[in-house]
Amino acid sequence: MALVLPDSYHNHEVGVFQIRAVEVSVIGITIASTTQPYMNMRFRQELKQVIILRYCGEAERIRKGKAQLRTLQAGMMELRFT
Repeated sequence: MALVLPDSYHNHEVGVFQIRAVEVSVIGITIASTTQPYMNMRFRQELKQVIILRYCGEAERIRKGKAQLRTLQAGMMELRFT
């Protein structure tokens, strides 16, 4: 069994790797191989924080929009009754 991890400056900067596992017979013939993406935990946490912040930002905009809509509706109702 061999684990192939391409090592490059770009991989270290981005924190994303494509890991390849290869099963090789005694005479050197490849029996099976598989690849799997891997993201460094440090970068995964940073990405998660960015996603959470973006989501909170959108939620805040929606909340403010609803508040403005309620204010607008209240203003229109007041105009109707006066």
